[in-house]
Amino acid sequence: MSKSVITIYDIARSLGISPSTVSRALKDDSIISIETRKKVKQTAREMGYQPNSIASSLRNKKTLTIGVITHRIDRHFQSNAISGIQDKAHEHGYNIIICQTNDDPTRELKQFQALFSSRIDGLISQLSMYTRDYEHFNLFLENDIPVVLFDRVPRDLDVQKVVSDDVAGGYKATEHLILQGCRRIAHFTGALSLNIYEDRLKGYKAALEKYQIPFDPELVHEFYLNTDNSWEVARKVLKDKKNRPDSIFAANDTSAIASIQVAKELGIGVPSELAVVGYANDPSGLIVSPTLSTVDQSSYRMGQIATELLLKQIDSNKPGRNRPHRTKVLPVELIIRESSSRRLP
Repeated sequence: MSKSVITIYDIARSLGISPSTVSRALKDDSIISIETRKKVKQTAREMGYQPNSIASSLRNKKTLTIGVITHRIDRHFQSNAISGIQDKAHEHGYNIIICQTNDDPTRELKQFQALFSSRIDGLISQLSMYTRDYEHFNLFLENDIPVVLFDRVPRDLDVQKVVSDDVAGGYKATEHLILQGCRRIAHFTGALSLNIYEDRLKGYKAALEKYQIPFDPELVHEFYLNTDNSWEVARKVLKDKKNRPDSIFAANDTSAIASIQVAKELGIGVPSELAVVGYANDPSGLIVSPTLSTVDQSSYRMGQIATELLLKQIDSNKPGRNRPHRTKVLPVELIIRESSSRRLP
């Protein structure tokens, strides 16, 4: 036999008070005395009362649920950002539903539709690598469901965004390599149609220009920055003794670590013959030898800020299309470790 569900009416009967008093006491309404609130909460615990979140959401027209779409959840940057989202959401009584696209635009579209059907109160999203059409965002925007984008964002979509200062990150990484004596700096980048890689390349070019080093497009290698592709490209680049670079600035740590491993395989000294800087401050950069210099993006904080912006929109009475939209740009930090430190005088 199934156990009957305890309701506020059961608690009210047990204490000889009205159901409305029980409801207010459970919500800490100041109109109810502290003593009564304590007694109601204690009785609720003893009787095994659980709030009916579905009924509550129907009354309040909120599900207290936020949707989160990211391209991969097994990467340090994404998992750290999701932790920031979850911690801030739970702080305000919200749960999150997490979806990953695996950089597949078709899967991204299906997840948008599924989250919309789940009646989420708002969406925090990061684009897949190959998303070029943003029509699916209208599913939320036209129904006044707030959206905040982070990290990978379309420049021309009018929603709130949180990004890193990737131009500064690319500049700092490249300038550091130049100050270590490097002049032939290869750049491994992801799809330049994405803002993050476009901006890191801009920073790379700006540093070269400042130090009067000609930009060589042959040193820029655009590809999907996973481990297998990075090994393949690094081998091709580093085996070419005639045109071999003296350093690599990789737009993620996965590609940077693969470059270090290929260099060791080929007997190329790191950093003496090849200095390497990555991006994202993945913990694996502390395990590889030599340890990896990288750019930190404060991903946990990025997740928190994205959630704060979304919750402000949810709590606002203004329709989504009338809310002020802006881009929050977070500073980045260059972390210098062994892979790039030549310790020049």
